[in-house]
Amino acid sequence: MLGCNRSGDQPAPATGAVDESDPSKSDTTASLTTESEPAPSWNDRLSAVEGLVEQGELDEARRRLAELRQAARSADDEPATRLSRVESALEERLAARADTERERWLAEAQSALDERRLEAAQTALRQVLNAAPTVSQRERAATVKLAIQERQKVRRDLAGAMQMLASSKRSEVRAAQSRLRDDAKDAFPLLCEALSSDDAVLVANALELLRLFNEPDRTFPLMIGVLARGSQRESWPAAIREIQKAAQPGAGGLLLELGLRGETPEVRSVALTALAGVIDPPLGSLSALLPLIYADGAELPAALAAALHTVEVHHQHDLTTRRGFDLELTRDEETLLAGLADRLAALAGPGAAGEPARAAMSLAVALRQIAPAPIAGIKVVRSSGEDPASPAAAVVDGVWDSIELGKLWRQPGVSPGSIVLDLGAEFTVAAVRIWNFNEPAGQHRGWKEIQVFVSDTPTLLEPIAQGVISAAPGVAAAGDYGTAIQVPFVRGRYVKLQAKSVWRVDGSSGLSEVEVLGF
Repeated sequence: MLGCNRSGDQPAPATGAVDESDPSKSDTTASLTTESEPAPSWNDRLSAVEGLVEQGELDEARRRLAELRQAARSADDEPATRLSRVESALEERLAARADTERERWLAEAQSALDERRLEAAQTALRQVLNAAPTVSQRERAATVKLAIQERQKVRRDLAGAMQMLASSKRSEVRAAQSRLRDDAKDAFPLLCEALSSDDAVLVANALELLRLFNEPDRTFPLMIGVLARGSQRESWPAAIREIQKAAQPGAGGLLLELGLRGETPEVRSVALTALAGVIDPPLGSLSALLPLIYADGAELPAALAAALHTVEVHHQHDLTTRRGFDLELTRDEETLLAGLADRLAALAGPGAAGEPARAAMSLAVALRQIAPAPIAGIKVVRSSGEDPASPAAAVVDGVWDSIELGKLWRQPGVSPGSIVLDLGAEFTVAAVRIWNFNEPAGQHRGWKEIQVFVSDTPTLLEPIAQGVISAAPGVAAAGDYGTAIQVPFVRGRYVKLQAKSVWRVDGSSGLSEVEVLGF
């Protein structure tokens, strides 16, 4: 028996011991210590190949099957027949896989064509044609190839429009933009390429056209990508302008992310500057920006401006009760928010100057931590008219509860009036407080809808706030009836008030008093 001592005269040596004087014993000992498993049979190997085919591991199955073909030459008829059957099954699976691959490449070619990625479409099409396509697949590939050629022709035609897009003449730019919008899908890749150009004029006009496409999911990442590249500083103002002019949401989250994690302080600052003017700053922007607000880095002014914009958009004015925040705050965020009023007071305190101080004051006022003060020494620059007995200067005489005509401003005529005020220097305007025309039995002549303009020149083109002001009581000392119109912290020296309507048209209109609140 294997492993027994055949001599019968001496006991078997211990396991692993070898009697070098007896070669037969050495062989016997080796057989005891090494138990080799029998090699798998030809049929077992073929069964393994069948399993690989069933599992879809076709390349491994093909390799092993090639090894078995040699063994099949000496096998009887039954194994050879079985081998042929496995080979047929493998070939079917391989053919099906190849067909699936060709279909996938055809779909990729069509998808790339639809997205106007013409080079990718051509690459996918070559994969199809190099893989023995069926007649149907070859016909479909020919259709895609023809479409690619048509799109290439359109793209060549658009090259002239792209050259004209770099013009400094506005008429040529409009013509180029119109042509490119006609074939927006084909123009899109060309515009993407243009955004990486060193030509700031071309980049600005391409950014404007991308905004006009009204496809925020596609265009905002590209537009914000300009802000992420320090090499395109010259194009940053245009990118900010077009991002902020966009009427669709989608930029806020991307800008906040870049503002927090951009590669350089300059990139982070410009992203936050853009965030301070978009329609959708994320709800959690204020809390996310707190670390930058507590730091004294280059991003501080832009972080304060972005935080202020968030407060205004989401009505987060009540810092004490967190009204309007509507989100979970971490312990660290709660701690930073609890100390925010003190931080802003320190930034805007006595002796503080410059943009960080003004931005900190604006945020503190918006959060109702500091009250803006009336600006003294305001003068009337011009008005739409006045009655000599009721001059326009009466609106800045400090008296609002009188019914005397000399203390009221009356503007004759049926057209709604306007008045321009000179603050004497540049201020940040936070609100305008208005007391309406207080003539007894004539309070209906007071203004109703009003627009507010702020500028550094007496010529004011765009209103920055509007509202409805209450009618006056028509009696003296009746209590404070003034109406405050909030202004989005715009800096300027001149304030214009424009009436859009009066409470009732009656031959004249006017006001009693105006205060401009700011710092």
